[in-house]
Amino acid sequence: MFSLKPKMAGGIFATLLVAGGIVMASVPRSDSPPQLTAKEIIVKTQHAYAALSSYSDSGTSVARMGSVNGGMPLTLRTTFSIHLQRPDLYCVQWSESVFDGMTAGGATWSDGKGSFLVMNMAHHQVKQKYANNQLALAAGAGVSSGASSTIPGIFFAHKKMGDVLESANATLKKGKDQTVRGIDCHVVSWHNGAAVSRGKKPGKTPSGTTFTLWIEKGNFFIRRIREVITKGPPIPHVSDAQIKKTLVMLHKPATPAAIAALRKELKASKMPSMGAITFTETHDRIILNKSIPPSVFVPH
Repeated sequence: MFSLKPKMAGGIFATLLVAGGIVMASVPRSDSPPQLTAKEIIVKTQHAYAALSSYSDSGTSVARMGSVNGGMPLTLRTTFSIHLQRPDLYCVQWSESVFDGMTAGGATWSDGKGSFLVMNMAHHQVKQKYANNQLALAAGAGVSSGASSTIPGIFFAHKKMGDVLESANATLKKGKDQTVRGIDCHVVSWHNGAAVSRGKKPGKTPSGTTFTLWIEKGNFFIRRIREVITKGPPIPHVSDAQIKKTLVMLHKPATPAAIAALRKELKASKMPSMGAITFTETHDRIILNKSIPPSVFVPH
């Protein structure tokens, strides 16, 4: 009786397999994760936000606008904080540098007692109540440089207004991986002609809008979003009813004379005609699934 050493036994076993016509091919191992398509990245991002119970962050949004009325390009910087909690609590606050050291700011929130938007403009505070959270968040999209619409729209899945991921279309493509604040990110982009943009309804987006998202590889949360509008929106016609509403919100008399005076002032001021506009929104200090105190859902 004899025994085989492990190496010798292994050699004899391999010889028998080959002699019997059985070939065992070695399979190369790969420690690198499979490459995801742009569509798969978007879907995983949607699922990541849908699985959250709460979300908080702070960040900045930089708006760079082309020549305004033929003058110098304009850059506006907005800082913001976002607090979201299911089923329907939120508070988004922002502060924006405007001109000559002046600042403007505002907030949109729901503490379970209604959906509100407040704007601080030129020493005036305008507060308005909305029928639901989706409308209030969308109303704040422009004045917050997107802070109230992008991440809140995705978190609450506001498909008709706000959820930028829902506007991804056949032009969706994956770019080269990049880092944001040292964090490895997938990069995906797409181009829209007439789609959802910064809280606007479908069909109301200026033509030529390109979205680029930097999505963290480890958890599929958005670290940066850039929106480039290659043609600025046309200046809308302002009706008497809109002017009257503005006067009421500013606590001023809404008489026919006041409406006529404000219309004349608007015409004299030459509403700005803008070239290309780029919004770059960066999200930092992301906190996930932590219970948020009720007091946070009222702006201070």
